[in-house]
Amino acid sequence: MNFTGDIGVSMINFILLKVDRFLIGIAFAIKAVGYCLAPTSILKKFAGDREGNVLLIFAVALVPIFLSSAIAVEYSRFSSSYSSIVSSADTALLAASVKMSENPDLDDDEMLEMLKLEFDNYMDANFDSAKHATTFSYTMSFDRDARVVSVSMNLEQNRIFGDVFSNPTLSASPSLASKLVVSQENYVLDIVMCIDTTGSMQLTLDSVQASASSFDAQLRNELGIASNDPRYKIRVRPIYFRDWVDTYYHQLYPWYYRDGLIMASDFFDLDNAPEASSFQTFLDSEYASAGFDYPEAAGACLNEGMRSSWYDTENQTDFPPDENLTVFPIIVVWTDNAIQQLSLTQQYMSPTQPTSYSTFEAQWNNPAIIPQDPKLLVLFGPENFVGWSTVKTWNNYVHGGSIWDGNSSAISIIAENIVKALPDSLRLTQ
Repeated sequence: MNFTGDIGVSMINFILLKVDRFLIGIAFAIKAVGYCLAPTSILKKFAGDREGNVLLIFAVALVPIFLSSAIAVEYSRFSSSYSSIVSSADTALLAASVKMSENPDLDDDEMLEMLKLEFDNYMDANFDSAKHATTFSYTMSFDRDARVVSVSMNLEQNRIFGDVFSNPTLSASPSLASKLVVSQENYVLDIVMCIDTTGSMQLTLDSVQASASSFDAQLRNELGIASNDPRYKIRVRPIYFRDWVDTYYHQLYPWYYRDGLIMASDFFDLDNAPEASSFQTFLDSEYASAGFDYPEAAGACLNEGMRSSWYDTENQTDFPPDENLTVFPIIVVWTDNAIQQLSLTQQYMSPTQPTSYSTFEAQWNNPAIIPQDPKLLVLFGPENFVGWSTVKTWNNYVHGGSIWDGNSSAISIIAENIVKALPDSLRLTQ
C-alpha cells in the first residue's frame, strides 16, 4: 500500500463529504427562514433550489486550492532544510580550513582525508538529516596550487504529498569553496599614525593618547587574534603634523613654537614592552596648538609615512625563514582640514615631498618605497576638502569616517578594513 497516496485521496474525499453536509445544512436553514418570513420571497425559491451549483463550484475550486497549499508547504519545508544544510556545510568547511592550516606537510591524499574527516564531524554536529527528512551526500576536491577546497553537495527530501505530484522528491545541489592556507602565513602590520595636532584637534589627541597603552590588545581583539599568536606582529610609527608656518617660526623661535612635523624616527614594536612604553611616552609628549591658516601639512605627513622604514623581510629574525611573511603597510590620518599646497610643505618641511598629486600617487604605487599588496590609507576627516578629494581616488584608500568616528572607533574601523584586505587572516582566526 502506498501510505502517502492513500492519505492524500482520503483527505480529499473527507473534505468533500464535510463540505456537502455543511452546504445542505445551510440550505435547510435558509429554507426555514424563507417559510417563516417571506413565503413568496426569493429566499423561498433559493431554499427550494436543489441543483447544487454552489457545491459543484466549490468542489472544482478545492482542487487548485489544495494543490497550491501543498506546494507552498513543500517548498517552505525544503527551503528551511536547504538553508540549514548550507549554513552547516559552511561551518564545517571553515573548521576543515583551520585544521588544514595546522598540518601543511600532509600530502594531497592525506590532506583530503583530513578535510573530509573534519567536514563530517562538523556536519554531524550541526545538521540533523533525520529532523529534516533529507538524504545528504557530497564530493570534495582539493587544489593545492590554488589552495582551494571545494564541496559539491546533493540534497534530497521526500515530499509529503508525493503521489499528488509527478516527482516524489525535491532536490538541490549547492556547492561551496574555501581558500585554504596550507602553509604558515605570518603578517607584520606596520601602522603609520598621521595625527593633526593643530589647535582644534585636542579631543583627537586625547583619544589617541588614551588608547595607546591598549592599542595592541584592542586591535588584536578586534581582529580575533590571540595576544600570544606568533603569526602577527604589530608595529606603529606616530607622526604629528601642523603646518609649514609652524616649522618656519619654530626655526626662528624654537623655544616658543612647536615644530610643524614631529616624527618618531622608527616604528615601535608593540610586542616589545620597552618599545610599547616608548610609544606611549612619545604620544604623551605632544599637545594641540597653533595651525595658523586653513589647510594643514597632511601632505608632508603622508610623504614621510610612505617613506618609513617598513619591516625588512630579508633580514628579519622574528619568523622562521621557511614560512610566508607579508608586510602590511597602513597609513591612518586624523585631521579636520584640507591639505596644504605641496610645494610649501616641500620647501619648509619635507624635502622629498612630491609637488604634484600625480607624482604623489606614483610614489604611493611605487613598491620600492612602500610594499604594495596589501596596503591601506585610511582617513578620518573630510574627504571632500582640497587635496583629500584627489587622494580619495588612489587605490587602497578608505574613508574611515568623520574625525569624531576616528576619536571614538578608530581601532575597530582599522581592524575591519584589515580583515577586508586579508581574507585569509579572517579564515584562520580561531
